[in-house]
Amino acid sequence: MFSHYNLIYILTSLQSIEQIIAYSEDFIDFNEFLWANKRLNFNATLQLLMVIGEETKKIDNDLKRQYGQIPWRSIQGVRNRIAHDYRGIDHEEVYAIVIEELKPLKKVLIDMLGKVDYEQSTLNEALNSPYYSELSYLRNKD
Repeated sequence: MFSHYNLIYILTSLQSIEQIIAYSEDFIDFNEFLWANKRLNFNATLQLLMVIGEETKKIDNDLKRQYGQIPWRSIQGVRNRIAHDYRGIDHEEVYAIVIEELKPLKKVLIDMLGKVDYEQSTLNEALNSPYYSELSYLRNKD
């Protein structure tokens, strides 16, 4: 089992994924997504992708190695590009990440929870927080 410290990094990443899905699910293409709500959805998504990059960087490397199908370094690279080269961001690439890569990452993060040593009460306490409101499906996770 891996350290309980991984729990918060995984939960924060999952919450960010859920929010991105909510912000992007009703658009038919990247152009519509980019310009919707005066770019509010797109900019919120960028911020949440940075959160995912930062939080997944903190997950135990040995745990991440068990999931070689996930491009962990690329996730952190996206975070760095957003933070340091905002004007150079490829909008279509961001949309592709949202549409193609977040669901497999979500599945892996949920699986990782089964390999982290935490008390159920700690998970329940986190899930009772408004911050993790989109993660109620984890309440009965063993």
